[in-house]
Amino acid sequence: LESHAVFGEITRKLSDKDSLIGGVRLEHWKAYDNQSGSDTRGNSRTDNLASGFARYESTLNSLPNTKGYIGLGRSERMPDYWELISSSAGQQFLTLNTEKTNQLDFGVIQKTESSLVSASLFYNKTKDYVMVAYVNNSASSVSNVDATTYGGELSVIQYVAPKWKLGTNAAYTYGKNDTSNTTLAQVAPLEGTISLNYEEGKYIHGGVLRLVAAKDKFDANNGGTVS
Repeated sequence: LESHAVFGEITRKLSDKDSLIGGVRLEHWKAYDNQSGSDTRGNSRTDNLASGFARYESTLNSLPNTKGYIGLGRSERMPDYWELISSSAGQQFLTLNTEKTNQLDFGVIQKTESSLVSASLFYNKTKDYVMVAYVNNSASSVSNVDATTYGGELSVIQYVAPKWKLGTNAAYTYGKNDTSNTTLAQVAPLEGTISLNYEEGKYIHGGVLRLVAAKDKFDANNGGTVS
């Protein structure tokens, strides 16, 4: 795989409280199939990718020390090496499409001298999500599907005493394979963490308790690559 990319970002102050931020990334990829025994050995492919985002940020009058934001983005991802060659049989090296995701997200961030609180929500529509199918723990085929994911995250960090910092976090994501109308593979379950850190100069000592909910909806034998 060979790639070249260029990225640009700009921030425009609309007022003392409002800002508009935007960015664009352009990529050029070229892939070669030199895999022994591959049906597409000796072939190459070229892909041009475009990604971008726009985000509006505003200081909220209704809440002290709080900033709100809403963003809209589009990202395009080239299938990686393992996805392109996961199965030597077939034409996926040439036919597998790039993965394209459109995302809407919004949230709030409140920052004071002793605390940091953030909450966010997102909604994604992905076209040509790269899905690998497995048989007996070996990749048997790779295909593109359409998918929907949405979820949110809440994080609270608080200095409870000098040098002592308590952190809590909770995150949830729901995923659906729109092509097969089933649960999307490899979506993380509801998860939370509780951390306590002691900061001493350049050193930080601490511990983290991680809590993960049971997950009874999954798509067995499908997912991403395992190298």
